Amino acid sequence: MLRQTKIQTILRLFCLLSVVNNGIPKDHFDSLRLTFMRCYGYQEFATLLNLQEAGLFRKNGKDLIDLKKLKSVRKSQNIVDIQLTF
Repeated sequence: MLRQTKIQTILRLFCLLSVVNNGIPKDHFDSLRLTFMRCYGYQEFATLLNLQEAGLFRKNGKDLIDLKKLKSVRKSQNIVDIQLTF
């Protein structure tokens, strides 16, 4: 099912998930990475590593985004806060 989707779309969604949630929980991160490599091949492992080095695809950990800035942007842009869970 994953293979039917363009690789760029999957990578964008991974990055969006990671950035919005301030990282991906370790179990989900490892599962996503393994499933991605099985569907698109191990030659794409370098792509995932590049995204990790850029801070776009990462496990939960140190803050990537200043939460105070995020709250002020959310308030000024009238963005609704929605909590998503796995």
